[in-house]
Amino acid sequence: MANNVTAIELSASGIRLVVGYVQSGKVYVLQALQGERLPLDADGKISVKASEESIELLFQTAKTSLGDHFDFGPVIAVYPSDGFKGKEGEGSSLTVEKSNRITQLDYSNCVNIIQKEVKEDGYLAVCCAPFLFVYDSEVKRDFLPGQISEKLSVKADCMLLEANDVRRYRKILNDIDIFPYLELVGVYASLEFLLGTFVPDKFLFVGLEEDSCSFSLVEERRLLFSQTDSFSLSRGVFDFAKRLSADEKTVREYVQLFGFVEDVSNIPYPIPAASSEKVAASLLRECFSPLAKSLSEIATGLNLDAQVPLVVYGPGTDIPGIEEYLSHVTGRDAYLVNNNTIGARDPVFIGCLGGIKASNQPYQLSHHEGRQMADDEIIRKTYFGRN
Repeated sequence: MANNVTAIELSASGIRLVVGYVQSGKVYVLQALQGERLPLDADGKISVKASEESIELLFQTAKTSLGDHFDFGPVIAVYPSDGFKGKEGEGSSLTVEKSNRITQLDYSNCVNIIQKEVKEDGYLAVCCAPFLFVYDSEVKRDFLPGQISEKLSVKADCMLLEANDVRRYRKILNDIDIFPYLELVGVYASLEFLLGTFVPDKFLFVGLEEDSCSFSLVEERRLLFSQTDSFSLSRGVFDFAKRLSADEKTVREYVQLFGFVEDVSNIPYPIPAASSEKVAASLLRECFSPLAKSLSEIATGLNLDAQVPLVVYGPGTDIPGIEEYLSHVTGRDAYLVNNNTIGARDPVFIGCLGGIKASNQPYQLSHHEGRQMADDEIIRKTYFGRN
């Protein structure tokens, strides 16, 4: 039987909680929940108190559904990507086992060294994504537990977030007795979900979220660059409603149903203050033009040739015609990440699903090993304190 994992994603648009497990490389979902939009504190960051209340409510809702004695397993925390920085590092460690067999502890020792190497004032390394393993002098792309080697070296891309933000996120979780087993940056968690499928060797990973958009360069399955943009789905819809002099709720419903599609004549639906579907679609394109401009500037800045496609994820993928629109305005092929996981089909859950998937990587401590070590104070804190 597979081990359960619980992923919690912190977001101003609503805390998300997904309970599931990985089997044969696929994520199976037992529960997927999202809370209400969170208020912001005076500093413009998500409210600590409101976040804690939202997580506790989601957790209690999940317990009601799954049972008071249900095993939620270790927690994976997914943090917002705002201010994210990526740095490459390398760490080496002599094998701990007397038999010279590689274990997860050897990997952990290497990561600790890497995190010290990439340390930067005002930032904390949240997670590392290994891309190269060296067993003595043998170079591999995969982690091979049990391999005989006197020395392990690891090269990894590290994700750094502003230290004050990380401390805030940890306080939110720790205050309610949740001590994450893994911490991930949102864009990396989403990429982890995608990498189980066929992907181009190089692409621009575009996250269309309610409160922001992100643009990331992925090459050979490595996250090499990421930038958050001020444009958001909420802003696009708000501008669209303003131009039509219509209420935002009605306009949002229209966008979700028809988006950039010009011919919806076979479906009776009142177009808010627009003379035709074509006019509405044209106005919507104008409202999303800041997104097109940002994509163009990013592609130019990264010197990407026209063959590098867009891979789009997040709630924006639900807008009809978004794929064709982005392809038209950028001159690039555009593909949507299809979240067809049973139990969590809504694209807002992709970060949580990726977090659950990341926990199954062979270089992470297996859940069985983690539970054997549960008497140790540090390891014990990687599970829900309530359990």
